[in-house]
Amino acid sequence: MRLTTVENFAERNGPAYVELGFYENQLALRIDRFGNLATAFQTYETRTGSPTGKVEDRGVNTYQLVYDQGRWWIASLLFTPETAETPLPKKYLK
Repeated sequence: MRLTTVENFAERNGPAYVELGFYENQLALRIDRFGNLATAFQTYETRTGSPTGKVEDRGVNTYQLVYDQGRWWIASLLFTPETAETPLPKKYLK
């Protein structure tokens, strides 16, 4: 696991995303909410070069959200790619 800030993530990945083109499409979204807290579980696929190009990667993003001052804030984001050992289950593709 690697912890990073938004700024460090953008600094590390931004140049390649600009050069190659980076597209992330949502395949499915599940949200559980209780009061001012929510967890969003998002299945994604990524492509480079073109929004209709070859799928490079699939995986899951999970967001911890808090509602404050009239809006939702992202408290944390974790993501992991699909692998041969951990393929995406069908329930996460609906």
